[in-house]
Amino acid sequence: MEPIANAVRKTFRYAFYGLAIVLILLALLPAYALFWQGMLLGIAAGMVNTLVLFNKVWRVGQVTEGVRPRGTGTIQRFLVAGLAAYLTVLFPHLFQLSGVLIGLFLVHGLSSLLVYRSLL
Repeated sequence: MEPIANAVRKTFRYAFYGLAIVLILLALLPAYALFWQGMLLGIAAGMVNTLVLFNKVWRVGQVTEGVRPRGTGTIQRFLVAGLAAYLTVLFPHLFQLSGVLIGLFLVHGLSSLLVYRSLL
């Protein structure tokens, strides 16, 4: 479980770097504010999804005898991504859907890459 914990730590570190870069770009390029705000929402939702997945995987790794693991939190992660998309549709004057989707997939791609690399 230690390699996965290190990979998740790196994922959150790089995700926070991504948040900082997006905030700087939001300040420097206000003409694209809708896209950058969508990226912020997408990265935040992606970080929540990564935290839910890591929590569920950690619990599976800590299984004791006679206790059956319950899953990987797929429904919770779909609900978080759906909430981000719903907020984008509900407030189109604040967020752009392309930014939210890129932010969501950016964190998941980053975490997949780092976990794969840590297991080699």
